[in-house]
Amino acid sequence: MRFPRGVAIDGDGNVYVPDAINNRIQVFECLTTASRSSRWGRSR
Repeated sequence: MRFPRGVAIDGDGNVYVPDAINNRIQVFECLTTASRSSRWGRSR
């Protein structure tokens, strides 16, 4: 990511970051486990 231009979080906890230099939106998925803890996934 070279030039992030904000951040948005949806109702499921996924994080969206627009990257102006690379003309893309990176998505970081929130992964949950049975114990209800969460950890951040990698972007696609």
